[in-house]
Amino acid sequence: MKWKVGKKFDPTKYKLADNCFEFASITSNLVFDNFVRIYFSTREKTRLGKYLSHISFVDMDKSFKEIKDVSTNTVIEMGRLGCFDEHGIFPLNIAKGKDGILGYIGGWSRRACQFLLKHQ
Repeated sequence: MKWKVGKKFDPTKYKLADNCFEFASITSNLVFDNFVRIYFSTREKTRLGKYLSHISFVDMDKSFKEIKDVSTNTVIEMGRLGCFDEHGIFPLNIAKGKDGILGYIGGWSRRACQFLLKHQ
């Protein structure tokens, strides 16, 4: 399989979960028999203009010319107030396991004005 650099997917053209509308960054790929699933971090903008990061995915054919599917549900929920991932999560490593797909994530928290940010 040849991997090519360049823009293959524009998240602004799809209705993603959690009102996300921008970014398809920090990708992690999982190859299946007939397609490649690309997990990525996308952003939702709050009323205060702050971003929250969510994980979505796009399924593409192996030539990366055709989009087969785009996730419309949240892959993993963000953490609650005070958790390491209360303001966002990123897909760092995705792997097939014997019981399904495993995902190792990274998260982030602003750690300032948590009450105001969480209740916007």
